[in-house]
Amino acid sequence: MKIALVYLNVIGKATPDAPDSEFYHPLELRFMETYRRFFPTIRHELYVVNCGIGVSILPPYFGNATIKNEGAGWDCGTYQKIARWLDCDMAVFMATPVYFWREGWLERLALAWALYGPGLYGPMASYENTPHLRTSCIACSPALLSLWPKKVNTHLDCSEFEQAFSVLVETHGGTCKLVTWDGFYSISKWRKPDNIFRRGDQSNCILWTALRHLP
Repeated sequence: MKIALVYLNVIGKATPDAPDSEFYHPLELRFMETYRRFFPTIRHELYVVNCGIGVSILPPYFGNATIKNEGAGWDCGTYQKIARWLDCDMAVFMATPVYFWREGWLERLALAWALYGPGLYGPMASYENTPHLRTSCIACSPALLSLWPKKVNTHLDCSEFEQAFSVLVETHGGTCKLVTWDGFYSISKWRKPDNIFRRGDQSNCILWTALRHLP
C-alpha cells in the first residue's frame, strides 16, 4: 500500500482574518521534532505543503517534497487541492497543530485500512453540531475527497466540510471509522471510548493537536 503524509506548513496569511505565520512556528517545529521522535516503521512519503506566501522555518530537506498552495480554504481547501496531485492509496492529511506522542500512530491507521478497506479514518471525532471526524487529521484515498460537491475556498466552507463530510461518506456507503489505541469505532459509538478527544486525559488519541503539551 502506498501511503502519503500531507502536512500543512503555514508560511503566510491566506486570508486577512488568519493568524500571522509566526503564530504557527512553534507548532511546525513541534510537528517536525515529534515526527522524527516517533517515526513510523512502515513505508510512507511525507509531503510538506507551504501554505501562503512567505519563508518556511522548516529545513528544505524535511519531507520527500514541498508543495506550494497560495489559495484560501484553510486546511480542508488545501486537502482538496493537494488530493488531485497525490498518487497513493491512503493519504493522511494533517493540519499545522498536529503532533505525535507515541510510536505506532501511522501503523494504527494502516491497520484500520487493512481491516476495513478504503474509507475515511480519523483519530478524533465529535458530535458537536453533527457527527464528524475532526479534519485536523483524516486519512482516506485522494479520490474520496471528490465526493464533496464544491470547492472549499473560505473558512466557512472549511467548517461546512468538516461538519458534513463524514456523514456524506457514510451516505454513499463508505467506511467511516474513529481510530484509537484501543479500537476502531463506527459513527454511532464515536463518543463511547474513554480518554478520547475532549474526554479524560485524551491518551486514547493516536496523535494530539496544539491544545496538548509535549509529554
